[in-house]
Amino acid sequence: MLKLKEYFKSKEFIISISIILVFIIYNIGDYIYYTTGKVDASFPELVNCFAFWRHTMYYNGGSVIMFLSPFIISLLSISNLFYKFRGSYFKDLLLRQNYKKTIIKEFICSYLKAIFPFLFVSIFVFILGLCLFPSDVPDVSFYDVYISFEYVDVSNPFLYIFLAHIAMILYVLVISNISFIVLRITKKMTVSIILTFALVNVINFVISNISALLNNAIGNSALINHLYLFNIYEGYMVQSTVYNALINMGILFVITTVIVLFIYRNKEQVVRHFE
Repeated sequence: MLKLKEYFKSKEFIISISIILVFIIYNIGDYIYYTTGKVDASFPELVNCFAFWRHTMYYNGGSVIMFLSPFIISLLSISNLFYKFRGSYFKDLLLRQNYKKTIIKEFICSYLKAIFPFLFVSIFVFILGLCLFPSDVPDVSFYDVYISFEYVDVSNPFLYIFLAHIAMILYVLVISNISFIVLRITKKMTVSIILTFALVNVINFVISNISALLNNAIGNSALINHLYLFNIYEGYMVQSTVYNALINMGILFVITTVIVLFIYRNKEQVVRHFE
């Protein structure tokens, strides 16, 4: 309980949740204003809780949150490790506890700290939508971000919402892992946060553009098309299908986790590195 209070009172959490809530509250007001003034009067049956969730989380202010998410996630995740590595806490703890168990525990703690704001806000928005709007998804022939909700390859919209949250969690884990890797190299918190954002976009650019080189070398294929459509931000905002987002984030999580465990495997090197 004490650690939870410290987390909620920490400047990292306050800054992060404040940034998220500013844009989420704006989007909620925008959605209610638009649907009440322009849509609800003529087509009240088109307004639904799923479109409310999608619009609030993904569009307008939501897209800003997505853009800033590497900053927010790395701020929340590496702050936990950074302060413990820089002080005497970690050294003293290792005298009494096993290094492998301790470092994994710290990683998990950092994951949870980074996941909570995004998951809590997203679930709250969806529950609020259920309270304010019907859960019937209209079959419309035109596209409008305020009323449309597509759940391609998924049997029902509730399952889509559930899977989208799993993809979001994996996305947060991937960005956290990238920030752990950068922190191990730079040893500086602010520099690591900035470089994490840059590295995320570099990875995005390289993977999506390497498909052109592979296409010239081996020809068109399903793998080439998959790489061409790759977008690391799809873990936060599903742009193709939710299953595609899950596959991409799952693969990246495994790869980055292996790298993190490898570079943090040696206790003496890690402790000496942060001295």
